[in-house]
Amino acid sequence: MTPTTWWTSALAVALLVSCGGTAPTERWVRRVRVSGNRALSASELGEGLATRATGWWPGASKRPFDPGALEVDLRRIERLYAEHGYFSASARSSLKELAKGAVEVELQVVEGPRTRIARVELEGLPPALAGPARERLPRELGIPVGDELLYARYLAAKSALTARLRELGHGYASVSGELLVERERARAAVLLHAAPGPLVHLGALEATGNEPVPTPTLALARPWRDGDRFHPEELALLERRIYRMGVYSTVAVSLPDPPRADPEVALKLTPAKLRRLRLGGGLGIERRRQELRLLTDWTFRNFLGGLRTLSIRLKPSLVAIPTVWDLQRSGVAIESEVELVQPYLFRTQLTAVGAVGYDLGFEEAYRFHGPRTRLGLERLFARDRLRGAVSWNFQFFDFFSVQSAAFDPLTTPLGLGFKDPYRLAWLEQLAVLDLRDSALDARRGLYLELRLEEGFAGVGGDFDYFKVAADLRGYLPLGARVSIAARASFGWLHPFGELDSPITRRFYLGGPNSHRGFSYGRLSPQVLDAANDRHVALGGNASLLLSLELRIRLFRLFGYWLNLVPFVDAGDNLQSFAELEGALHTAVGGSLAYETPIGALRTGVGVRLNRLEEKTALGHANPDPGERIAFHLTIGAAF
Repeated sequence: MTPTTWWTSALAVALLVSCGGTAPTERWVRRVRVSGNRALSASELGEGLATRATGWWPGASKRPFDPGALEVDLRRIERLYAEHGYFSASARSSLKELAKGAVEVELQVVEGPRTRIARVELEGLPPALAGPARERLPRELGIPVGDELLYARYLAAKSALTARLRELGHGYASVSGELLVERERARAAVLLHAAPGPLVHLGALEATGNEPVPTPTLALARPWRDGDRFHPEELALLERRIYRMGVYSTVAVSLPDPPRADPEVALKLTPAKLRRLRLGGGLGIERRRQELRLLTDWTFRNFLGGLRTLSIRLKPSLVAIPTVWDLQRSGVAIESEVELVQPYLFRTQLTAVGAVGYDLGFEEAYRFHGPRTRLGLERLFARDRLRGAVSWNFQFFDFFSVQSAAFDPLTTPLGLGFKDPYRLAWLEQLAVLDLRDSALDARRGLYLELRLEEGFAGVGGDFDYFKVAADLRGYLPLGARVSIAARASFGWLHPFGELDSPITRRFYLGGPNSHRGFSYGRLSPQVLDAANDRHVALGGNASLLLSLELRIRLFRLFGYWLNLVPFVDAGDNLQSFAELEGALHTAVGGSLAYETPIGALRTGVGVRLNRLEEKTALGHANPDPGERIAFHLTIGAAF
């Protein structure tokens, strides 16, 4: 190598090293700051951004700085402000270089004034929305002139106008719209263009996939008659009714295209399995009763055609009284039943129900076995929110393992309501009004149940009596995660003739679904069984229960909510209301409820606040004196 060549090579290496022979340090984001924001918080703006700060904890992976992603984030911030009515808002960024390639990103926001609605134009409205109705419409849709313009309200107004048109009978209605924004003047015009389509009158069903039920049978579920004006709730109600049949796994109800004034309603169905076997179990843990329960349920849908449902149920259980570690009485209890349900009886809206069963019962003071039967009719009213039912019921009781002290007329005024064996027969009338948003986990609405019962010899029984039971429940949301629930229950049983009220039809309070200051059935007139040194619950003829609870969703655990439920219960269960005193049995407590698809798994404790002594000031005996605390474990909400 010549000297010239050597110096040339050395110079090239030196230039390479000084001008980029080492790779530049990659920049990463240490901090992200937001400034200039008042209407929206930094957390609201930061949600969904690609530019994020590196975690503060040791070993956190460094988040690389991407100028292109930062530009997209700035535009996203401007769009977010526009959705909240700030159409002139702008966003820019600045960088601060830190040590070792770290940068601090500042997102600077200039919000500007919030845009207000200066004009609302509604086009294409039908005659039903003319005149004064048209003048009121912007306010009813949530977009009155002078109000702040929020994009979410604009979208909601389009949906609300579409729903209004459909409620007026325009089943094919649609609404499009525009926003004309003057950014400099911070004002906008809202233009909604309605396309009502024809006024629809409903007709017959056109079903597909409806095997094995013929279309004329499905048509019995229609809540409309041919020619009735369209209403969206009619289609939703038909969908719910067909789901309840249990014959189809999917149900879709719609109006067919093209738009017509008298269309046949399209019904697309997917058949479900008609035979189902369910196996399950449960555990009931109370202070004075513990149970291990099993369930076997065979269900046959569309049994022999005609949408009949045949159900065969067997519910065996092992019972320990009071507990497995302090065992005084134990044994097996069994409920068995075969039930046949026939909807649309004689092609009407009546449902016939027939059931026969044989039970082996286990109560604290006695055991029994015997058959029972029930025959009834039901009907739904008021868009299926109101249910009425009448039935005849019969049950035969053959008692054994009877605790004689509990039925001695010399020691208890309720002892005369017992004979061995006895026949029990009664007529029952039931009315249920259900306005809840959910039957399993209600957060809004009302529920009212009224039950009347008449027992007399003319229908096959040994006892003459009249019984009434009423239950009122109310639910109100207090926010996204908090709701309040209240309940008031009343019961009265009046016997006639020589015998007192039948012990198996009396009222019992106490337990996880009743008064939670007592164990299952323990808030009741009691008699002392001196031989075993325990009080035996006999049931009462007069019952009153008031409950109030707060349902608080704490957090999701494995996808389901964990709830905290503080509560207060007050009530009494007596031989008659003449014994009712001013101070009801009152308890406070709390439960933890974990929501699952089959209901809430609930455990809780109730603490009695009063009436723990043997007798009241008027000399009436208090149930379970001295027992202040009751624990509960069960499935489902209390009410």
